[in-house]
Amino acid sequence: MEKIPSLSELFDHTTNNDLEILQSHKCSCLFCRHTIDAREVQDWISDEQGVSAICPECGMDTLIGDASGYSFTKEELKEINTTYFGEDFMERHPEAAKTYCERYREGKITNKAANELKTRLCSILGDDDGGEVWASTF
Repeated sequence: MEKIPSLSELFDHTTNNDLEILQSHKCSCLFCRHTIDAREVQDWISDEQGVSAICPECGMDTLIGDASGYSFTKEELKEINTTYFGEDFMERHPEAAKTYCERYREGKITNKAANELKTRLCSILGDDDGGEVWASTF
């Protein structure tokens, strides 16, 4: 990839992307940087923007299918993630942290590293020792 596509170019393919995902073989998540088989997408969100795929690894609606014309290497996904989200995304967006916790509790996230997020998310949600919020969330 010569140049990172603009945020709007990328996000045009992460919202209202149900048909594009269904036509894809592989999908890449701009948030958690996983690439998965498009058939692994089992969860969708429907809002005023249309129907959008939810990443089964992280629960975010940041999946782009290869039918969009985009296909990314791990290095490219890392560059996109760092450029557009940054390391402190959850801290800057506590609503995203709450949504993540809710989706995890519902069993819609398969992220193998969920325990690594415990301290960070509990802190974001105002439970520094991780007891009450984590217990009620997970």
